Amino acid sequence: MQRTIMSQLQHWLTSTDRQPLVLRGARQVGKTWLIRHLAKTSGKFLLELNFEKETQLVRLFESNSPQHILLNLGVMYTQHTPV
Repeated sequence: MQRTIMSQLQHWLTSTDRQPLVLRGARQVGKTWLIRHLAKTSGKFLLELNFEKETQLVRLFESNSPQHILLNLGVMYTQHTPV
């Protein structure tokens, strides 16, 4: 399935000054598929966060600072990774 936005996402992914990505849209239009496909075709690791299934994740986003959010996510997921 080819989508027009895929080339824009690939450009965002390779940009040296990219900002966090927020992908918004109606339900059931392919947002999740699109991001999974982008990760798969670019060889990138995708960390999916499901706030409905993992309610404790909400507290990691209390800060409005991307640096703090990424630090908190790193700490949380590094602790759960076997050494």
